[in-house]
Amino acid sequence: MSLLAEKSRFALDWPDVLKALARHARSLRGQEIAAQGRLFDTPSECRDALAAVSELEVLEELGDRMPTGGLVDVRDAIETAHRGRILDLQELSECADGVANLSRLARWIQKRAEQAPILSQKLSLLFPPDALRRTLIDSFESPGVLSERHYPELRRIRQEIASAQAHIQRTMDSLLRDPKITALLQDRFITHRGDRAVLPIRASAKRSGLGIVHDSSASGETVFIEPTEVVELHNKKRLAEAALAREETRIRTLLSRDLGNHAPEILRGFEAGWELDLVAARLGLGLQLNGRVPEVGETGTIDLHHARHPLLALSLPEVIPNDLNLNDTHPGLILSGPNAGGKTVALKTMALAALFVRAAIPFPCKASSRIDFFSTIIADIGDSQDLSDGLSTFSAHMKTLQSCLESASSSALIVLDELAVGTDPTQGAALARVVLQELVNRGARVVTTTHYAELKGLPAIDRRFRAGAVAFANGRPTYTLNMGEVGLSHAFAIAQKMGLSAELIDRARQALSEHERQWVEQSEQLVQERSHLKSTQQELAQERRRLKEAEALFREKTTRLKTH
Repeated sequence: MSLLAEKSRFALDWPDVLKALARHARSLRGQEIAAQGRLFDTPSECRDALAAVSELEVLEELGDRMPTGGLVDVRDAIETAHRGRILDLQELSECADGVANLSRLARWIQKRAEQAPILSQKLSLLFPPDALRRTLIDSFESPGVLSERHYPELRRIRQEIASAQAHIQRTMDSLLRDPKITALLQDRFITHRGDRAVLPIRASAKRSGLGIVHDSSASGETVFIEPTEVVELHNKKRLAEAALAREETRIRTLLSRDLGNHAPEILRGFEAGWELDLVAARLGLGLQLNGRVPEVGETGTIDLHHARHPLLALSLPEVIPNDLNLNDTHPGLILSGPNAGGKTVALKTMALAALFVRAAIPFPCKASSRIDFFSTIIADIGDSQDLSDGLSTFSAHMKTLQSCLESASSSALIVLDELAVGTDPTQGAALARVVLQELVNRGARVVTTTHYAELKGLPAIDRRFRAGAVAFANGRPTYTLNMGEVGLSHAFAIAQKMGLSAELIDRARQALSEHERQWVEQSEQLVQERSHLKSTQQELAQERRRLKEAEALFREKTTRLKTH
């Protein structure tokens, strides 16, 4: 990923989206993959991946959950076996569980192949080799414990060990009851030294010929003796345990060899399974956002209906939706209006919509929306000052703009927040205008926010650009975007709301030139008239609905009277 692309995704809070995505993966490895943020490289890949999400949604709507949660990450063990090392029982047991879960997922997909043709494309990769699957699964009766049913020799050896242990226990219990022994005991209990059962005998009796001394207490008053009666039983048990270890090593060697021989196939199966888990994560985040799968084209069109910023949709109970669009006719969009009114949110929403398509995540908008594939998505948002390079805010923005111009193409979406700020407003506005026009000349889709009057007027002289304004009513922003309108910054109104004295605000108004004051007053009057017109239109629409309802009721009553 280029540095510019990385900075752009950071500016769009894409890492936070990926964290939310990862939370919906059902396996730990799936969560890791989701957090890496893979983007698809072609429109057809995006469409197929989104179609897979739609397929899974249909399947899971009936509570039929795809079983990807058990896909444990056993890659290290499998690769180790592939290099010829013998795995321990715990590693082999985990591999057996993983293969069993992979097989379960394969059967789940296989049963639903007709309903989910895209999901079932992974099917040929999912099934582990049948013989290996059966051997691994049948080899363990519980985690880390080899199956006696599958390996009868293990049963024989374990029974021999258990029999010897039981004989030792009976013999030791009998010795504890023997009066000759009892008289020599320091304490009346059986303990162990190493794997040998011993009795605590007074040190003065250590030469009594009871058996083999294995240890003594710290005080030296007690010695721990293995009675002669159990020495041979212990030896028999130890020989059986050695036989058990040899048999387990033989089985581990066979299983490790089989696993290593089939390592490439099994690893491909797990990778396919985790890809399916990523589909589940995309669906989970999409459902949380109440997202929809949009139409995905290739002509640089964004046509969002009732779109909401996804991170706001995750954190707030209600988010104002907006309609946003770019296309061949209007490849540029200039957003204006007051600070904290939603301009940057709208700008980020469009860029995030393009990233959601590249990541195959349903976007929070209506299903009638269209979000085309963009191979390049660039965002310059916030203060780009870079002290390490000695760059001011303006210089850093200019450096980014140069990169934008170099990257501009018919498959590029470029969003620029407060373009060309941090310098002389007149020169900054002129520079911003020519940069925007050049980006569009090169085929890019461009969205910018601005307070520059010259940029707000650009759609009037260059029809390739559309204006959009965040609404302001009753002294506060409404977060509603009106396409085709130019917004005022409402600096005086916002300053008054934030507590600046009316006297200072009046003095600021007086400091404006007569031309500027007239422009502000006329613009504010125009906004008020538009607001009044919209309110009147809404009232008329309500009145028309009432008239239609009254007319329908009148017709119904007339019909009833005629039938009587």
